[in-house]
Amino acid sequence: MSGRQQALLQATDELIKDRTITTATWERLATHLDRRQLIEFCLLATQYDGLAATITALDIPLDNPR
Repeated sequence: MSGRQQALLQATDELIKDRTITTATWERLATHLDRRQLIEFCLLATQYDGLAATITALDIPLDNPR
């Protein structure tokens, strides 16, 4: 796994779990993404989190369960 992928996964975990990203993770992520991409990352991650919460709350079955 690349450093970029590790930074993205760490930031996603923190953002979804804690609703924030630590300074250390943010700085690490910023070595891979520019300002616009950092903003887009936050919006995209929280959009998917909201979608997952909605699907769970409405008990919508998965299209292709494993």
